[in-house]
Amino acid sequence: RLRQRFPTIGELRADASLAQVLEQATLALQAQAGCPVTFSQTHVTPETGTYQIVIEYSEEDVGRLAF
Repeated sequence: RLRQRFPTIGELRADASLAQVLEQATLALQAQAGCPVTFSQTHVTPETGTYQIVIEYSEEDVGRLAF
């Protein structure tokens, strides 16, 4: 579905969790918007199925919309 909506989003790992795909897509969308950011991390939390995602942004509004 991401590819249908954003066909130029770039490579997304097929073996990644949904949280990791969200992380990758957010970076790619920010880059397409002209905000080249490079830092992101996804961590598993003690609660099963819950992740913590950290994503760099240079323009807060763009980062929020990308996420």
